[in-house]
Amino acid sequence: MGAPAVDLSSDRLESVLEDGEFVLYRIGGAANTTPARSALVVMPRSEHPRPQAIRMLENEHSLRG
Repeated sequence: MGAPAVDLSSDRLESVLEDGEFVLYRIGGAANTTPARSALVVMPRSEHPRPQAIRMLENEHSLRG
């Protein structure tokens, strides 16, 4: 079974890197969150990304340990 979903709605989103097709974001926990948590998130820049971009993200996700 996959990892449980994490609610990041109260966290701030900071753009770290933008390339032609993707954006890398750092998500930092709210100041009052204990313990502090952070994550890196890669998302397509486009609202309607190319199918090849989605396949690339799916492949990268499948490689995670």
